[in-house]
Amino acid sequence: TPKQVLIYEALGRPIPSFAHLSTVFGSDQTRLSKRHGATSVAQFREAGYLPEALMNYVALLGWSPGAKGSEVVVPVRLITEFRLDRVNKNPAVFDTGKLKFLNRQYMKENPKTNLLVRESLAKAGKLPESSEDEWVQIVVDTLMGSFDLVEELPSIMDAILGFTIEGTSDIAEVLGDDGAVELIRLFREELEGISSLSVEGFRGIVGKLKQATGRKGRQLFQPLRVSLTGRSSGPEL
Repeated sequence: TPKQVLIYEALGRPIPSFAHLSTVFGSDQTRLSKRHGATSVAQFREAGYLPEALMNYVALLGWSPGAKGSEVVVPVRLITEFRLDRVNKNPAVFDTGKLKFLNRQYMKENPKTNLLVRESLAKAGKLPESSEDEWVQIVVDTLMGSFDLVEELPSIMDAILGFTIEGTSDIAEVLGDDGAVELIRLFREELEGISSLSVEGFRGIVGKLKQATGRKGRQLFQPLRVSLTGRSSGPEL
């Protein structure tokens, strides 16, 4: 502030009133620094954060909107609702998890999301050559609840485009359950001869399996998930 005052004086301009936001801490309760992660706008952009989400989150560090409810505050609201008396004097903690949450909210409504998804998958070599906009939209609709940043998407796509059995205790537990392997055999029989499968068709097959085996919930869906993806968890089948 003393340096800024000197600049105003040197320019012969009126000195404004100054106000300071609170100190920003990292998750370890120490001053935010390079060791806590990304330090430039370019790094956040490269990681897949939308500018609106980053602006929204930074504005909430040491300040809160007047209206209660959603913390998703678009730029026009930031301008109209900012009040100095709502600036918190206590240090703010830079919470990457909260930033990711906001980023996901903005991705849901942002027309640029599909373009970012396409670029991310193409860069990772996960975009089929013949993919149309409709294919990208299906990917977004299916996986939106599973990623906060587009850079996370290529690895999540492996659950759909690849099949590698995870060597985990979860898989062993699922397949070791009495009746799980028989359920998978019945599932395979239902799929034989089917060239394409709609959501409704899949639900119909699951209904048949439920009736034939008496299994439901996790006992029904986890063996099917393992048989289809090689994983014990992931997006809705």
